[in-house]
Amino acid sequence: MKEGTKYFYQYAVKVICTADIPGTSQTSSSVLPGMYQTAVNIHNPSMETAHFRVKLVLAEPSKFIEDTLKPNYATRWDCDRITVAFGPFIHGVEGFLVIESSHSLDVTAVYTAGKVGDQVESIDVEQIREREIVREPDPSPEGLDHFKVYEVDKVEVDFHVRLTDQFDATPKEARLESLRYFANPTRKVHHNAQVDIKDANRHLTWYAIIQEQPEPRRTVRFINQFGQHSVDIGKPRFLLVPTQKTSDEGSVFPETLDHYKCYEVLQVNSGPTLPVVILGDQFGSQDNVQVGKLRFFCLPVMKEWDGSEPHDIMNADDHLAVYDIPHKDRELEIAVRDQFEERGLKVIRSIGLAVPTEKQVVKVHRN
Repeated sequence: MKEGTKYFYQYAVKVICTADIPGTSQTSSSVLPGMYQTAVNIHNPSMETAHFRVKLVLAEPSKFIEDTLKPNYATRWDCDRITVAFGPFIHGVEGFLVIESSHSLDVTAVYTAGKVGDQVESIDVEQIREREIVREPDPSPEGLDHFKVYEVDKVEVDFHVRLTDQFDATPKEARLESLRYFANPTRKVHHNAQVDIKDANRHLTWYAIIQEQPEPRRTVRFINQFGQHSVDIGKPRFLLVPTQKTSDEGSVFPETLDHYKCYEVLQVNSGPTLPVVILGDQFGSQDNVQVGKLRFFCLPVMKEWDGSEPHDIMNADDHLAVYDIPHKDRELEIAVRDQFEERGLKVIRSIGLAVPTEKQVVKVHRN
């Protein structure tokens, strides 16, 4: 198993691999006289390799057997394979084959029955219902802060970059056309639980991007301290760039902070009731903040820019979900430095909250 693999889908398949032969020791009160066989077919319809595991549940469950399935590949667990993996069984077996997977799978069971020593007399095919394994939200990923997002006076720019995130096999060209927002790390109080700032030097400048290459609609399931969400995302809209706030005495550049590519949220399929929180950052505190509409889902991204070394992804599991918050005016001027240049920014108002998030499952919509 790949280290850190998590299983989000479960399938429980009834299996019967036995015979009832009157007048012999192979007699069962649970089935009519005859031979019974089950074949469980598993197909991975996604564009990513699925990690899955299988166990047999009789009176007690067996240990899991782990496996992988490449995109668009299929495998089968039939009575012979079940017997080799979990047996031996003297007179066959009847129970549940339980499958847990990192990706959504197609699981179909084929049941056949016939007279002993004769041909098949009946066949039944059943599509197995998928069950989501819902976990409690973990604390924010270690090392990644919450960020309070501020609108700034728009700064026109013209930078061309190549970006590669977890959705991409090859880099995609993007043009940065303006700097729109700035983000401070923030303390957050939610349900009387306080999450403090981990690194006060970490800031992000938000550049609006134009990417010519199209992106498919994707359904993403993720979890954070607010709960579990399922959303559809579309085009990338922003590149978040690690930034030093040089107007702060003693500040240093945040070398261990990733770049992030932010995709617009087209639709929220499911999600928790969003809370009221308290926020506190280097610009001040804000009480009774009602977390609002989910706007962006952001992935860590590798950035290439002519004239500089590529900036690789350092923390691949760290993502950000960005929510609206009530706007609050906060007019002040700051000086910042990112990997493009140094500049002054005029902060106008607070507009959003970026929350550390764990990405679980991605489904690509096919036209």
